[in-house]
Amino acid sequence: MRVLCYNGSGEATANRATCTACTAITTAVQELCNSGKGERVLKVTAERLENCQVELTIEVDEERVEQGLRRAARRVSTRRRIPGFRPGRAPYDTVLRLFGKDALYQEALDDLGQAVFKEAMEKEGVEPFAQAELMDVQFEPLVLKMVVPVAPIVELGDYRQLRLTPPEVTVSDEDVEAALKHIQAQHSQWQPVERPAQLDDQAIVDIESTVEGEVVLSNQERALLLKAESSYPLPGFNEQIVGMIIGEDREFDLTYPENLANEKLADKESHFKVHLHDLKELVLPELDDDLARTVGDFETFDDLKAKVREGLQAEAEREAESRFTSEVLTATVERAHIEFPPVLLERELDSLLEEQDRALRREGLNLDNWLEINKKSKEEYRDELRPRAVERLKRGLALGKVVELEGITVEEEKVEAQIERMSSSFGEQADKAREVFSSPDNMRSIASDLLTNKALQRLAAIARGEVEGEIDEVDETGPEDAQASEVQVEIPLPAEDEEAVELDSAEDSETDPAD
Repeated sequence: MRVLCYNGSGEATANRATCTACTAITTAVQELCNSGKGERVLKVTAERLENCQVELTIEVDEERVEQGLRRAARRVSTRRRIPGFRPGRAPYDTVLRLFGKDALYQEALDDLGQAVFKEAMEKEGVEPFAQAELMDVQFEPLVLKMVVPVAPIVELGDYRQLRLTPPEVTVSDEDVEAALKHIQAQHSQWQPVERPAQLDDQAIVDIESTVEGEVVLSNQERALLLKAESSYPLPGFNEQIVGMIIGEDREFDLTYPENLANEKLADKESHFKVHLHDLKELVLPELDDDLARTVGDFETFDDLKAKVREGLQAEAEREAESRFTSEVLTATVERAHIEFPPVLLERELDSLLEEQDRALRREGLNLDNWLEINKKSKEEYRDELRPRAVERLKRGLALGKVVELEGITVEEEKVEAQIERMSSSFGEQADKAREVFSSPDNMRSIASDLLTNKALQRLAAIARGEVEGEIDEVDETGPEDAQASEVQVEIPLPAEDEEAVELDSAEDSETDPAD
């Protein structure tokens, strides 16, 4: 087909390729078309929700959806054998007929959803703080509705104007006397006696208990501390031993409690047979110079007493400072405006449950055992912990803001020094402990503890009116410090290993459930 074109001189030419004007126009149109091919037109609306969340509604244009469906069809035909076609070669219409459009939509969402989500966030200027959740999907047209957690809002207001009065600390003579009596008790000794048994004695006894003629308890040479409040083996047992002499046998009856866990014995009368082998009483040393020399490097009892008072004063000051710091942080949080996304609260609840589980394991239990004993589900207990988690999270966020506003930092040398202090307490296992503490996760945790402690001390200094003090002058003691452990806060950060743009579908998301 011959096409005539008039060039700029008004002369006709049969070959458009030789026409300079047409060549320029053709090139411009082609570039415009090419640029249009890569452009993705998204209809996006963003609505700010409460609790630091943004709802994105994203409508994807039909052409892009069609392209996504065709790519999905190729992937499906590659994975699934389709008779008469090599993998990945089946026509789109064939795959559509065999598997249905809904299946292709679900397949297409894997990559298309991620792509449009990123584009929508860029378009609306939304920076995700954690993983977004896909709330709803509509097809034809393709509309995605998702909720994106965004960064917490922490506004401390005029926190530098906060002033509180630190408590005065005094140690009374009664406090010193109580501490000395505790030392006295620590150096006491059990000594044999030849007299009738009394409460607070230590008795060595044989015990046999029968219920309805069946032996339910049999102990040989069992050591018992005869306390009136003791419930072993039954309440009132120790009182029955009072008055016995060494070598004596005694029989008596006691009744098992009605609410006993062992239903076979509950509210049953038990017949006891007891033989007393030995009897001792606790003898306390005199509060004198001899005791002082036994306790440590002291010449006289007065030296020991002075050292005890000094230690009590230092401990009282540490406790008072810890309480004061906690009060300052509480007042700072109360004056602040703090919002956070729900995902951050769920992480805090997870941390509380993990902490409680670790604590219980040190006692030979675990969280599941504890919940079963207390007849609670994990979800119920999680709800009980929620107010505590909210408080702890707010305190952590407030401290994080203090770190930011005050320009508080922790140098790597400080972290390494803290690791060295912590490791040295493990004695022969110090090298192994140092290796464990030096892992990236543990170093990050230690640095967070050091930051927390510096921020706490900075707030306390502000509340005392010492704002002119340099932050680097505060004590850098780490997580072992009583003040830091008393307040128990951690500066929340986005999870490093979490892809913030990864989608959680409403159907697949989980909501699983020890300042």
